[in-house]
Amino acid sequence: MSKENDSNGWTLIPTHTGDFGTDYDFRAVVAQRGFGSNKAEDGMYPSGQHDSNNATLASTQGYTITFAPDSFPPVHVDVGGFWSLTYYTDETYLADTEKFAVRSADDLVLGADGSLTIYVQSAAPTDESLKANWLPSAPEESETFTVTLRLYAPADDALSREWVPPPIVPVAAVNQYGL
Repeated sequence: MSKENDSNGWTLIPTHTGDFGTDYDFRAVVAQRGFGSNKAEDGMYPSGQHDSNNATLASTQGYTITFAPDSFPPVHVDVGGFWSLTYYTDETYLADTEKFAVRSADDLVLGADGSLTIYVQSAAPTDESLKANWLPSAPEESETFTVTLRLYAPADDALSREWVPPPIVPVAAVNQYGL
C-alpha cells in the first residue's frame, strides 16, 4: 500500500483513502487488505511499526507511548469522536490477551503534568491504577507486532498532519517505571 509518509515510527495512510476517485490501483490495494476504508474525515488509522530507534517492534520488549498534555489524539468529541490503540500480531491478528486495545473512553490515568503514557508490554503494571493504560503484548504468539491508532472523527490538525502520534519508546527494563 502506498504510504503518504512515515513519522515517529508511524505509517500515515494517504488522506484520499476512502475517496479514491479514479485511483483504481490504490483502491485495489485497499480492497486487498480489507473490505474498504472510511474517508479520512470519518476515520484515520496510523500504524506503528517501528520504535524511536527505527527498530521493528518486538513483543518481548516493553514500550511507552506518551502523549503530551496538549497533544492527545485530536478527535471531535462533540460529534462522538474517539480514539483507540490496538495491538496486532505479526500476522495482523488480535492477540489472545486480557485486552486488545486502550480507548479514550477508558478511565486512563494521567501523569502529574497531564500527559498520558500507554505501556505496551507483556507484564501487567504492578500499580493497579495504571492497568487502564496497559496494552498487553503477546510474545508467545508472535515475535513482532504493530499497533494501530484509530481516530474517529479526527480533528483538522490530524487531517492536515500538523499532529502526528508520538514516538514508541523502548523501555530499558519493563519494571523501570515501577510497573
